[in-house]
Amino acid sequence: MKAVGIREGQAYVDENRCIFCGKCVVECPQGAKAYRKDIERVRELLKSDAEVVAAVAPSFAGLIDANLVRRFPSALRLLGFSTVVEVAEGAYYVTKEYLRAAEKGKGLITTSCPAAVEYASKYRPELLDKLIPVPSPMIAQAKLIKRRKGPLAKVVFIGPCVAKKMEADLPEYAGLIDVAITLEELFSWFEAEGIDLSLLEESGFDMEKYTGGEAYCISGGMEETAAVCGGPAHGKEILCLSSFERTVEAFNIAEEGEEGLVLEPLVCSM
Repeated sequence: MKAVGIREGQAYVDENRCIFCGKCVVECPQGAKAYRKDIERVRELLKSDAEVVAAVAPSFAGLIDANLVRRFPSALRLLGFSTVVEVAEGAYYVTKEYLRAAEKGKGLITTSCPAAVEYASKYRPELLDKLIPVPSPMIAQAKLIKRRKGPLAKVVFIGPCVAKKMEADLPEYAGLIDVAITLEELFSWFEAEGIDLSLLEESGFDMEKYTGGEAYCISGGMEETAAVCGGPAHGKEILCLSSFERTVEAFNIAEEGEEGLVLEPLVCSM
C-alpha cells in the first residue's frame, strides 16, 4: 500500500495509508519495523483482582505439534488466566449470521479480516456497503464472554494476526477486548516463564465444542464452518480469496456486482 516512507533518513509508517497487515514487519530487510508488544499489559491484568479470560484463535493448533494441542490451555492457566476459551464458538455464530445476511441481500463481503476491512475503508470506500454488517469472530466471542462473565471480566485475545490489535482498539468495540496479543508474543512469554508444553497435563477449553468453527481461521475455513451451520443460503458459493492481491480481486468482483457469491477476503496467505 506504499504506507512506509522515509523521513529524515528514517523509515516511518503513514497510518493514513496503512491497513495494519504487518507485511512491513516481515519484509523490512533491516528488521527495523516492529509491531506493538502488549504482554506487559496482560501481566498487569493478571495481577489485578479481575477475572481474566483468554480467547484463543483456533489457528494456534497449526503452530505446535499435534500432541501438544491439549496442553496449550494448561499453559495459559499456568500464566494465570482463570478461563480459557476458543474463538471457534464465535466463528460458528458469525458464520450463521453471514449466511442469514447474505440470504437477505445485506452485502456480500465478509468482515472477519480487519486488514481487508481497513483496505475497504481507506481505498475502496464506495464499496463499504458491500460489507456484510456482522462483527468478526473475535468480537462475537468477546460479547459472549462479557454476557456470561459480566462486564467486569477482562478479555485477552490471542491469535496470529497483527491487525487484530487495531481492531480491538476501535472505538465501536470499546470495552470488549482489553488486550490483543499475537501467538508470537505468547510463545515468547512461554519461553521467558520457562513453560514447556510437553511437560504439562492435558486439559480442554472452558466452553462447549463447536465443530467446524475450528477451521474458520484457515483459507476456505468459512465454507467448512458453513457446512456445519447448514450451508450457504439459496445456493450462494463461498469464495475465499487469500493474500493481498486476491483481497483486491474480491473487491473488484464486488464492484462488478457478481451475484450468487459470498466473498471471504483474507489479506494474509494462511
